[in-house]
Amino acid sequence: MTATAAIPVDRPSYHEGKRLYRRLVAGDLSHLAPVLTSLQPLVGAAAAGLAARLIEAGVDADELLIRAALAHHVRRPGYLERMAAPDSMRHDLDGNPVEPVSARHRDHAAATRKAMGPSLAKARQQARRRTEREARSRWRAAPAPVVEVKQAGRRRLAAPAGAGQGAVASLRDRLGLAARLSLG
Repeated sequence: MTATAAIPVDRPSYHEGKRLYRRLVAGDLSHLAPVLTSLQPLVGAAAAGLAARLIEAGVDADELLIRAALAHHVRRPGYLERMAAPDSMRHDLDGNPVEPVSARHRDHAAATRKAMGPSLAKARQQARRRTEREARSRWRAAPAPVVEVKQAGRRRLAAPAGAGQGAVASLRDRLGLAARLSLG
């Protein structure tokens, strides 16, 4: 008995799958699978149907590359949300509803989506709200504004406690500029 070495299988890279997916969603191959642009749940035979359409279109794509492209689609948060929706339906490549999504698949999609955490848009929105809250709290905690006091015909600026001479000087400059602008 002779030992045979395992023949390595050339798997498509992550980027090759993503490149084909982009072509299918918004590129020159978008007419082959219109359902991909709407993030609707796919039927189980979507890979085989897509392979047949790609062969007809003359695109050189093997089964592993097609599976890699579809993997990008089914891992998108919007796809998982639509899979987890009650009464969701699976669609063929043209976007026609075919069959309902099973409860087991719906639960799995909901769990996967929950494990992903908030989407990038929601994370950005939460970060923006957090910075706005911090800015409001700093504004409320800001020292009392500088008060201008008239004393014996002269203007005197009083800075809040803790403000250095630079704050008073910059206020003088700003008030002087404002006085010059109002006179002109």
